[in-house]
Amino acid sequence: MQLFLYIFTFWIFQPTTISSTKTDNYLSVTISGIQEDKGQIRIGLFKNAVSFPKQGKQHKGYLIDVKDKKASIKIYNIQKGTYAIGVMHDVNKNQKLDKNWVGYPIELYGFSNDARATFSAPSFESASFYHDGSTAMTIKVL
Repeated sequence: MQLFLYIFTFWIFQPTTISSTKTDNYLSVTISGIQEDKGQIRIGLFKNAVSFPKQGKQHKGYLIDVKDKKASIKIYNIQKGTYAIGVMHDVNKNQKLDKNWVGYPIELYGFSNDARATFSAPSFESASFYHDGSTAMTIKVL
């Protein structure tokens, strides 16, 4: 159980601002499965298995508002390479993934490739994708 709690601590991070310089090099992320219009979506972009998904170890972090149960972001100027993404719906904006008394998350979360594991976060390999300069994906939060 402690492993499960430790793995989900990456949700507390300082988000970076979104680059306003538009180029043909972008990563487009749409979040599906959002159940309410409150709060924000927290996104962590990770570059390797060593950092995934650990607090403060993400390559870049982003916050996006939820509107009409939808959220999406287009991130520009991401270098080509292999990445994995973790997202969570921080409904109460307390900057953490809330859990019940057993330690199971009560706020929605998801990973790139819709990767899942039973009692922990999925592996970097199962959540990873190759960004080739223009990548679009949808991540479902559950």
